[in-house]
Amino acid sequence: MTKRRLLLLTLLLPVLLTVTTPAFAGHRGSWTSIQYSDVCIGGDRCGGRLELPLADAPVVAVRFYAHDDVGNKHRAHLRVSIDGDVIAYDLDIKRDGRVHELDARGYAGRCLVFTPLTNDEAVIEEVEVIYGRRHGYKPDRRDRPYRPATDGPGYGDWRPVRRAGGCFGGELCGHQGDDLVVRLSGAPLHGVRFYAHDAVGQKSGGRLRVRVDGKVIEYDLDIKRAGGVYELDVPGLRARRLVFETLSHDEVVVEDIEVLSGGRY
Repeated sequence: MTKRRLLLLTLLLPVLLTVTTPAFAGHRGSWTSIQYSDVCIGGDRCGGRLELPLADAPVVAVRFYAHDDVGNKHRAHLRVSIDGDVIAYDLDIKRDGRVHELDARGYAGRCLVFTPLTNDEAVIEEVEVIYGRRHGYKPDRRDRPYRPATDGPGYGDWRPVRRAGGCFGGELCGHQGDDLVVRLSGAPLHGVRFYAHDAVGQKSGGRLRVRVDGKVIEYDLDIKRAGGVYELDVPGLRARRLVFETLSHDEVVVEDIEVLSGGRY
């Protein structure tokens, strides 16, 4: 190697190291694998979603490999959340697969949740997380990365409704009633988003009507056994009660309810 090439390599090496260093390599924590069998979710072949238990510690980052090389369709999209807090709203999963690395600083919870957004299969493998310090940790929303509501009509951020959701209707969940009532603050409501599935019991005919106070915003919503995320527009109604009502004698599970509003929930 000539002296000129050696000098050029010496000058470029710090730049190359800066470019190729992973985003979270400087953090004191290390990547920890979550032990589970690689799994396919979503679509007609796989269905459902993936929930993985987390340690009792704040999460700094999430990393996993995913591909869409299952079946004839190749349009899988995933949402990733920690309990009810979304850390990636819409990930496009490629057929040939890739590693996704997500910033999760400021989040903590019991489960890491992967939810299919389309009726298509996706395979998730090699899930890893970086945990932060366990002691003295107090979650603070100011530590969380800002996520503008780019998928909403400009009224603010999607906000989770805490301690809301569950199974209702049918023979197995009928003791909870035939509807799910969620209390809201009375602020103007512009959108409702939630995950729902019909994977309870033997029948798969779940249908929902959704009301805001006395106004129907969705008359007849077909809930798939494999589950999915449903997003509904609301014309700025001041809302105190969000009601999910079963239209068939079948169990339905509604979870991860979020609202698009200027108010607090």
